[in-house]
Amino acid sequence: MAAAAMIGWDAAPNSTAALPAFSSTMLICGTGKRVNCVVDGNTIWFRGEKIVLKVSTRPR
Repeated sequence: MAAAAMIGWDAAPNSTAALPAFSSTMLICGTGKRVNCVVDGNTIWFRGEKIVLKVSTRPR
C-alpha cells in the first residue's frame, strides 16, 4: 500500500516530503461500485479514485 500512497501525491520515492498516513480495507473488486478495492496487480481503487501503479514487481 505504501507504493500506492506515493502515486497519489507529487513526491519522488527518495523525497523527504511527508506523505499523509492512511489505512483502508482492500478487497477484490466485484461488479458493483468501486471505492476501495483491488482490480489486478497494478490497478486499485482508493476512496473512489482509480490508481494505476506505474512500477510493479508482480510476476508476468
